[in-house]
Amino acid sequence: MIQRLIFRLLGLEERPNYSDVKFLSTPKKVEPPTDADVQKLLDYLRKKHMVDAISVFTDEGTLVATTLPEEDAVHEYSLYEQLSLELDDVSHVFILKGDWIIAFHRGNHVYIVHAPAYVNMVELSAIARDVEAMLFSMGW
Repeated sequence: MIQRLIFRLLGLEERPNYSDVKFLSTPKKVEPPTDADVQKLLDYLRKKHMVDAISVFTDEGTLVATTLPEEDAVHEYSLYEQLSLELDDVSHVFILKGDWIIAFHRGNHVYIVHAPAYVNMVELSAIARDVEAMLFSMGW
């Protein structure tokens, strides 16, 4: 406040050009894809939920869809599968590898999500619900 007063008294205050910075304050709305492209749909869900990657597997380990390279997603699923075999009643697994790799089971599918640490199980359930509603309504 004192700095602002001094700048005003000395005539050094510059008025910000609001038209240049206005776009920073308006939220961006991500539009869902109109065609039935699985990659675009997962990319839309990734942006909507602000996570880094989403992978979906069946209970048997078959990759349904992913935003990662296929070999990375399969490797992460094998980590989840190994942990679920060693530990009894595993509902979700958090793995810290740079960012968080969160693997969880919902219904007949296993979801692997790369996300920052602030994502909780409620948000992960919302991701799974959206994937099921959008992806599997397309016949997957």
